[in-house]
Amino acid sequence: MQREFRVLLKLHRHFSLTPRSHLYCGDERIIGAPFQVMDRRHGIVIRNRMPLLEADGPELRRRISEMMVDVLADLHVVDRDHR
Repeated sequence: MQREFRVLLKLHRHFSLTPRSHLYCGDERIIGAPFQVMDRRHGIVIRNRMPLLEADGPELRRRISEMMVDVLADLHVVDRDHR
């Protein structure tokens, strides 16, 4: 959790789709586990199958696939050593 917080904190400065992390707390006495507070991102979560969508069809799936490839390409261009 702490590593994720540090990565998101730095990545947000260079990759706008990254949620901004605000706080990390490693004190398990607070809620029973380490946690972080970050911005909420709205959108559709795709896990092992597509969620039911009104406009679902081949065109939407193609657009989502192309968007995912574009975003991953943009993410991989970020200089990981940039401070």
